[in-house]
Amino acid sequence: MAATRKAINSWHDDLNTWDLLPVSSITATKLLRGEFKTFDELQNAPFNPNSSTIEILYRKIKNTNREQFIYIIETIFINE
Repeated sequence: MAATRKAINSWHDDLNTWDLLPVSSITATKLLRGEFKTFDELQNAPFNPNSSTIEILYRKIKNTNREQFIYIIETIFINE
């Protein structure tokens, strides 16, 4: 995961930002089931930082036509 973090820190440009979001296994399951309607719901899901081995790589794209962002989930990493 350290190598992934290092790589994504070099990918940023004016319109795109990549980041990792640590989530619990319960949150990851809900995500795969389609239970989140917005990215904010996913980000605000309960999380215990001492128990997570799952991280979501996502891209945040600036919508130049509106004052908002588009979020794209690129992949889910499970560190076992």
